[in-house]
Amino acid sequence: METNFKIFNDGISLNAESNRVLVYLKPEADENIISCAWQSVTPQIGGSVTLPTINNTISAMIEADRYVTAEQVIPLQSISKIIGETPADIRLSEPVKDNKLSNELCYIENNSSVKSLKAIWCLNHNPVCKSKENLLNTDKSTFKLENNLYLTVGSKVKGENFEVQTWTALKTIPIPNSLKSADIHVTLDPISNTPIFTITNQKY
Repeated sequence: METNFKIFNDGISLNAESNRVLVYLKPEADENIISCAWQSVTPQIGGSVTLPTINNTISAMIEADRYVTAEQVIPLQSISKIIGETPADIRLSEPVKDNKLSNELCYIENNSSVKSLKAIWCLNHNPVCKSKENLLNTDKSTFKLENNLYLTVGSKVKGENFEVQTWTALKTIPIPNSLKSADIHVTLDPISNTPIFTITNQKY
């Protein structure tokens, strides 16, 4: 899958402080996550912005207390292990292909005894989600990208090391595997004062 989206602002006031178009991607079948706005953009009225290509460039980092590991690319159908015995020593091993896995799935397994570990999953090197609960020894965190794009207008909530926002009322835009590109137009409903997202110009 490799899809490009361009967001057009057709009449909604956006600013860096509170009103941004937040773009989410979501992994399938893992309830132990906190969502993260994958992209946060503020095209001005009449303007547009192109999002990074949505593809299968999946990577992860591990948060251990106040430390965050280097990012490790984890190809689909592969596993990477968390190794190290202290928070400062935690790292992700080189991924190994696992033919038993679905060809759309990858995962992390905790082989460390450190207890305060959380996975941060990324697409195109931008965070998508973070573990809610700590990964204990032998725990796994899986990632299989859902074929949907989620959009809203709002602000991010900033934590100590990570910017997150829990799932809210979002506009869902399906991403068929054959979709190459599309335009998304955002405007404001004058009656309900809520954003409206419309997809156009789909190319397959």
